[in-house]
Amino acid sequence: MINLLNHWSINWWMYFIPLIIQNTIFLLVVYGAIVYLKKATAAAQYSIGLLGLIKLLIPAFLPISWISISYLSAPNFNVLSMGNGIIGAVGNNSTSMQNLNIYSIFLIVWLTVCLIMILLPLISFWRIKYRLRQAVLIETISNNSGSAIQVFKTDSIALPMTMGFRSKKIFVPQIWENWSEEYRMLAISHEISHINRHDGLISGLQTLVQALYFFHPLVWILNRRFDELREMICDEFAIDSQDNDSITYSRFLADVAENMVLNQVDYPTMSSLIKKKTELFNRIQYLLEDKMQKPKNLIRVIVPAMIGLTLLLSWNCQDTNSMKSQSNDQTDLGNTINSKSSPPPPPEGPRVKFIPYDDPPLPLTPIRPKYPEIAQEAGIEGTVVVQVFVDENGLVDEAVILQGVPNSELDEAAAEAIKAVRFDPAKQKGKPVGVWISIPVNFRLDNKTEK
Repeated sequence: MINLLNHWSINWWMYFIPLIIQNTIFLLVVYGAIVYLKKATAAAQYSIGLLGLIKLLIPAFLPISWISISYLSAPNFNVLSMGNGIIGAVGNNSTSMQNLNIYSIFLIVWLTVCLIMILLPLISFWRIKYRLRQAVLIETISNNSGSAIQVFKTDSIALPMTMGFRSKKIFVPQIWENWSEEYRMLAISHEISHINRHDGLISGLQTLVQALYFFHPLVWILNRRFDELREMICDEFAIDSQDNDSITYSRFLADVAENMVLNQVDYPTMSSLIKKKTELFNRIQYLLEDKMQKPKNLIRVIVPAMIGLTLLLSWNCQDTNSMKSQSNDQTDLGNTINSKSSPPPPPEGPRVKFIPYDDPPLPLTPIRPKYPEIAQEAGIEGTVVVQVFVDENGLVDEAVILQGVPNSELDEAAAEAIKAVRFDPAKQKGKPVGVWISIPVNFRLDNKTEK
């Protein structure tokens, strides 16, 4: 199970790191575009931010063959059980097989933090929903599409709000009774805009993105700006729908902010109306300043360019063929372990030929290969079959790897260990002869050696 987790974690690392790099580049472009368009409407800036949100949720789906990160290639786990004698190599730590590699630790930490950051908003949502169960229905209104929207009054909040992905409810604070009819209509119009725009769904996607990229400062910065822009758009909708002026609406925001400060509640609302003083200042400033809008033609160029960049930065840099090979190796591993093995096929090529003998060559000292540290840390095991030529003096003259474990250093360790050993040469009619033999070297991380 742990070996499988180690294998998955390496594949995750190979996929996620290039994705982070691509998304970082895209987020820098998004942030630069928003700053450049700071004099444009909130809706124009919001559309750019929305592209950034979508990009963060799109997986790398375009394969690319000329980019790969082979230094993180997941190791092959080929095991070939041999019927004849097997030379074993045992790791220094008998429990190494059960150790998680560094990529598995990163994966577990990432998944844990992601889960926490998803659960916390959900818990907050249900706590607020539980508090609002005592809200009193005061009226039912219709939005522009004719859908019925219910307005509830409660003392559990300090400012108007909606909640949920497909909410048709607006909750207003107890001070609602003290507001003028003009303020009431502005508040209702603002919340209706949230409902019509399905901002609850967008907020949910933001929570998901924030959880997946909790470590990325640009995601936090852009998410906060995204919240401000959404509120600014709804502010503009409220002003336009009520034929009001920006100064009156700014006074309304200030009054609501004062009410929230003076009438603190046990649970914060989900609305991002006033999270910090700077956000309130930005919204009022946006409403009062003379917006020098960028040319519409420029915005029409930027948005398609951002969409094209989204595709350009959605490359899957993994070596597809290598991944398929690793998948096949995993299947072969299961089939090999559960089946009886047979001796390896005779070697091919002009250098290797069969030489008859009566007595096989025998090592004069044990063959004890050194277990490579990189293989131990990655939890790699396997059997390396080495075809060697033992001359008439008992020296290993040549070695050929018949079956190896690539990218693990096990092949080199097995060959070096065999070459370092002197043999009692093979005998034919009592005379020493040089012969080719196959020597399987079995690497195991526990203290068990197959015989």
